[in-house]
Amino acid sequence: MSKHLFFLSIPIIFLSLACSFPFGEGDFSGPSPDEAIETNEDDPIIMLQLVNDLREKGCQCGDKYVPPTSPLRLHERLNQTALIHARDMYTKQFFGHRGNDGSRVSDRAER
Repeated sequence: MSKHLFFLSIPIIFLSLACSFPFGEGDFSGPSPDEAIETNEDDPIIMLQLVNDLREKGCQCGDKYVPPTSPLRLHERLNQTALIHARDMYTKQFFGHRGNDGSRVSDRAER
């Protein structure tokens, strides 16, 4: 499994939720992950295209130039892993990279 594909799937789910999901402590009354994805189903494709446009051209990232490289593609299993984690965070009212069971992203992807 490509490390790039793994790390792309996770942000796509979180970015779909970012505008309405309250980060940190407090009220988690935004839409559920499922509602956010239903209303923004094209967002992952748009985000992927924007990322791939930069990858094709190469870009400056801070002080480092990143040369052109191959495009990324969505990975259904990783997207599902990210969605399950997003649902868990929403349901259990927490936000973090680790699951409420202490799992890491790589642990959840292996399940």
